[in-house]
Amino acid sequence: MLKHLLVGVLMLTVGVMVSPDGDIGVEASGGGASLDFSVSVPGRDASDSQGSGSSTGGSGGSGGGGDDDPCHYVDISPPAGDSRWGGHSAAEGSVVEIRCPFSTAGGAFTPDGLDWSSQFVFVPAGAAPAPPPPPSATELASRAIGQMVAPTPQLHLGPDPDTIAVQIPVWLWITDPGELQVTVAAGGLSVTATGRITSTTWDTHEPVDPADPATLMPPVTCDGLGAPPPDPLPELDVQPACGYTYAWKSTEERTDGTGRWPLTVTANWTVNWVATNGETGTEVLSSSTTEQILVREYRTLLVPPG
Repeated sequence: MLKHLLVGVLMLTVGVMVSPDGDIGVEASGGGASLDFSVSVPGRDASDSQGSGSSTGGSGGSGGGGDDDPCHYVDISPPAGDSRWGGHSAAEGSVVEIRCPFSTAGGAFTPDGLDWSSQFVFVPAGAAPAPPPPPSATELASRAIGQMVAPTPQLHLGPDPDTIAVQIPVWLWITDPGELQVTVAAGGLSVTATGRITSTTWDTHEPVDPADPATLMPPVTCDGLGAPPPDPLPELDVQPACGYTYAWKSTEERTDGTGRWPLTVTANWTVNWVATNGETGTEVLSSSTTEQILVREYRTLLVPPG
């Protein structure tokens, strides 16, 4: 897995050192601040490691480093009154877009580990952009979680999904997709975010009474992934650890012609992040899917002997 460290800083003076194994060391200083960054790109040589992160200086004398500066500085000259001027005008200076590369390990949207941060700054005439403070743990955590995509849950019904019927408990569970983990680092600070499914919510869309289809049964929430039936199978009247018992047959009249009740499951993810400076936090993610469930009704007929 590529392990990269986020680079997203405005620099007045930048030095880049490339080792034979493709590691890039960046030292940025200016405005009384100094930041050290490292981007490790296993399997690439020195020229490949710089890639699209090499910079061309911005126009209009608005600052930016030389060829070794990983950031791009572009004088965008927006129209007068554009919000990016921040109340200033072209007579006072210019607006510069600064795009710097940053990297992640385990991100969903950047398979090669490289992405770009972008910001617009007003630069007074004759001045250069001031370097921003290093990113906080919360900012790095936000980038890490933003790279996570909770997979669509795969729902299961048991004991037999083809024989679901009223008054017979149905076991509910989803396939375990494993955990999500993304690491982002910059300025000597690293944040790792790890997501796991902590509960599932099942919405059966079944009415309390078919005569009042707008009033639905409440959702069922289960710990973790839910629970498949044990082996050997229990008696039909055993209540599942995570389950639901349908009350109404899914007739076409009750289901807008489909003959099936929709069943929606939502996987609820808890994402815990921890930074190397000791800061921690928790966020949530979710993903859901819906399937159409045929619910039958079995009747017992008493047949006289003989």
